[in-house]
Amino acid sequence: MNEQAGKAPLGSDGLRILPFGNGAERMLNNELVGVHFHHIDLNLHTPAHIFRAVQEGIACAFRYGVDIMRENGMSPKIIRAGKANLF
Repeated sequence: MNEQAGKAPLGSDGLRILPFGNGAERMLNNELVGVHFHHIDLNLHTPAHIFRAVQEGIACAFRYGVDIMRENGMSPKIIRAGKANLF
């Protein structure tokens, strides 16, 4: 998937994916928001676009979480990524 995601352009040609689909999200006040696909064009977007948009969405969600930690007095310094489980 990483190789395919690398074939899609930065920004995935406008495709946006909000990756909250694993249940209630603590950083979103324990709401069940689910996964959302925005601006998907089935004539344009390929699996490569979807893979890249998912990775970009996860990165944005991760950054949002880090910002919340900072607002609460924490100072995270390192984020580690694994091969199989992304984080």
